[in-house]
Amino acid sequence: MKVLLIGFGFVGKATYLLKNADVEFFIYDCVPELCSPPNLDLDETVKIVDLVFISLPTPTNIDGSCYTNLIDMYVTRLKHDYIIIRSTVPIGYCDSHKVFFMPEFLTEQNWKDDFINNKHWLFGIYENCTFDKEMQYRVLIRQLIDSAFKHKSIKHDDIQFGTNKEMEMNKLIRNTFLSTKVGYFNEIYDLAEKLGINYNSVINYVKLDHRIGASHMTCPGYNYKRGYGGTCFPKDTNSMYSQLIQNGIPSYILQANLDRNENYDRPERDWLHDINRTNVKDCASSYILVTGGAGFLGRHICKKLLENPVNKVVCMDNLITGKMANIEEFVGNANFKFVNFDITNKIFLPKVDEIYHLACIASPDKYKANSIETLMTSFVGTKNVLDLAKKHGAKVLFTSTSEIYGDPLVHPQPEGYYGNVNTVGERSCYDEGKRVAETLLYEYRKKFDMNVKIVRLFNTYGPYMDLNDGRVITNFINQIMKNENLKIYGDGFQTRSFCYVDDLIEGLISMMASNEYGPVNLGNPNCEFTLNELVNIFEKISGAELKVDYLPSTENDPKQRKPDIKLAWEKLGFKPVIDLETGIQKTMEYFRTFNAI
Repeated sequence: MKVLLIGFGFVGKATYLLKNADVEFFIYDCVPELCSPPNLDLDETVKIVDLVFISLPTPTNIDGSCYTNLIDMYVTRLKHDYIIIRSTVPIGYCDSHKVFFMPEFLTEQNWKDDFINNKHWLFGIYENCTFDKEMQYRVLIRQLIDSAFKHKSIKHDDIQFGTNKEMEMNKLIRNTFLSTKVGYFNEIYDLAEKLGINYNSVINYVKLDHRIGASHMTCPGYNYKRGYGGTCFPKDTNSMYSQLIQNGIPSYILQANLDRNENYDRPERDWLHDINRTNVKDCASSYILVTGGAGFLGRHICKKLLENPVNKVVCMDNLITGKMANIEEFVGNANFKFVNFDITNKIFLPKVDEIYHLACIASPDKYKANSIETLMTSFVGTKNVLDLAKKHGAKVLFTSTSEIYGDPLVHPQPEGYYGNVNTVGERSCYDEGKRVAETLLYEYRKKFDMNVKIVRLFNTYGPYMDLNDGRVITNFINQIMKNENLKIYGDGFQTRSFCYVDDLIEGLISMMASNEYGPVNLGNPNCEFTLNELVNIFEKISGAELKVDYLPSTENDPKQRKPDIKLAWEKLGFKPVIDLETGIQKTMEYFRTFNAI
């Protein structure tokens, strides 16, 4: 029997222990000195072997998911009926590539003994595998294990076959359960210390209960360190957490597990030094998180950031108001990762240098309908973003709003104006959420000396807006394209200052690159118009007279809105250049071209 091993780390070395007089092994590794025989020709060797085992690292990707690119390359390249993955992979990976799976349960310190003493040999079979291929696979596996057992290479020969997904999940369950156990007993250790109780004595009694098991209770652990270490627990726990979130399942246990182990017990996260086993090595100069990245502004900031080929961008959005259509052009970009994620959950990423924190429902109609969620995003979500930034030493740029000025009594509104606000109105969930988020950023900056920045955005418009978001420009465009009368709430003499999105994005990029903390107003004071004047501009562009229905005013609707941008001009060189008529023409052309209604 002939077997090819790809990857000769500790999992590959353990698999190599199956070698005996009846089983010949070939070894291929990226380190030439480890290849056996020397100068092994991979493509030729594949043709003569019965089984191919792949044992390559699957580190944590920049978005917290499992990085499988190292395996992908060989699964795609090799033409063999019996490829068996030994690396930890996301549930469903092996089925999608029509390969088999064999989970490993090895500790890095005792991998050899773990393998030799393994009691059950588990193997997965992919969905829709043909009967003949499955039968031959079972025969080959039985031949391999029986031979190793006969030659005393291993002590047990029980083989169990299941589906790939069962085995992939089984692997993740074991490691994430044990990593949770580590966190739990670290917590109990703290209580024992507080109460003056001998922790080790207590644990010796606990171990008498065989339901609990005797492992992963030592505290402090290896090298007198707290929390989990090594490479498997961190990456597998992050992978399982990522899969729960991606499947829309709230994670309470693993979220607490990661928080305890990575933020409290071992905040140094020393496993990250093991490049390519726990996290991905690449040539990126900046790892950038954009929360709310599938929204209107998020889409444009992602596009701008991806123009720099050394930026890696993680786009987070729960898609309540964001849309996959906004970012579909980036999905194939190797420097872009989308995560369907609600930031009111704890955020765990291996690396982040900058965070553009845009996440929040900004559509009046939608934040009124989701008022509590809007408040939670502004406070809990912002706290989670700040905790992530604190852990990584990352810069944060928070997009606040002109709404924090309320119905202003000062015109135009400078950053020093405290506003004329209503804390209990129908708009308050958005306005007050942004205000408390600003306070939270201020306190984190003061207490932890963090580089966190605040910008206050005034009405912004442009391509990729949601035509149903309830804002005046999108309302008008929507109504024009449906041949409906325009609707104005109030008498139409209330003013807004409109900033085209390209100008606004330049302001955000400049703010992140600056030494300013803010708050800094970003908007276009040269484009302040009444809503009646806005109707006239739409008439000029459309070349038709537009009829208007005037409806009762909404609660707390500001009468005037215009930014004072002296600070942005002086500190950032921010000077919006696109006039309202030009900007609306561009926006209308976009919606007509893409039929975005």
